[in-house]
Amino acid sequence: MTFSQSIRRSQFPINCQLCEVDPNIQWKCQDCNLLMCQTCNDKIHPKFKNACKHRICDVKEVGIINEEQEIIIDFSNIPCQIHQGQDCCVFCKACNYLICATCVSTTHNGHTMGEIKEFYEIKMNTVRKVKADVKFKQRRLKEDELSLARINKYKSESYIHAKKDIISQTTTLTDAVVLYSDKLLSDLDRDHQYITKAYDEDKETIQNMKLRINKNINEIEDISRTTDAAKFFKQFENLTLMEKDLPLLAFPDDTVMEFDSGKITQSNFGSLHKMKKIPKCEIMLEASKEFQTEEISIENFETTTIYLLKSSKFSDM
Repeated sequence: MTFSQSIRRSQFPINCQLCEVDPNIQWKCQDCNLLMCQTCNDKIHPKFKNACKHRICDVKEVGIINEEQEIIIDFSNIPCQIHQGQDCCVFCKACNYLICATCVSTTHNGHTMGEIKEFYEIKMNTVRKVKADVKFKQRRLKEDELSLARINKYKSESYIHAKKDIISQTTTLTDAVVLYSDKLLSDLDRDHQYITKAYDEDKETIQNMKLRINKNINEIEDISRTTDAAKFFKQFENLTLMEKDLPLLAFPDDTVMEFDSGKITQSNFGSLHKMKKIPKCEIMLEASKEFQTEEISIENFETTTIYLLKSSKFSDM
């Protein structure tokens, strides 16, 4: 694919990666992996160390190397960091860095060495492994984030639903308690009215009997104090009328009404309990062309729990 096609596909301009101003990119250094305009290719890039050995290509021929394309590296043009003017020719395994011929004959004599390309491939394999692992973790983290959001959604909905049920149950039981309380008060008032009526009737009977008894006492006193024999015998005949027994009063029973207060427990109101409701997460990973070194098992997410209100009906006590 040509560079111009890449520009259209990306939908944003790419400026020269050296001057960062000129959008007219014409060259690419494969060693530096830089896109350059004509001016930077002629004046800036030649100032780089060993720039004369770099591979400069027309972007119309090579395009822009993407992640899926193979990266070509020139192992014959690696300047030694210790000896100027010399290129590295081997890799010292013992010291873990690139060395030139002078390094071999002086400092690294007797060390295990190998071709740069060989160790490059070994290390590149490690890079691929790390990259594959990081990519997998990235996707797994995305799945975890989605799962966390979904679980939080279920829990939030459960919280709102349970709270609504508790408020509704409170209203229902409050209405039931008020209704039952009214019934108890009505029964208590009716019993009290019956007792009051019986008390008033019995009290009236007693008052009438007291008047009658007081009258009889006065008459007896008169008989006992009289000196007139004729009057005595005449009043004595009325004593037989006083010997009648007092009427029996219908006293109420000796019980009294008391209120035994009860307790509203979980069985009356309801309780919170946990239940498994959130379905297990399904991990869906996209396939990609990556180096994979080992099987990676994905464990299912543990099901989480939410709170629900188990309500109970309020019955008459």
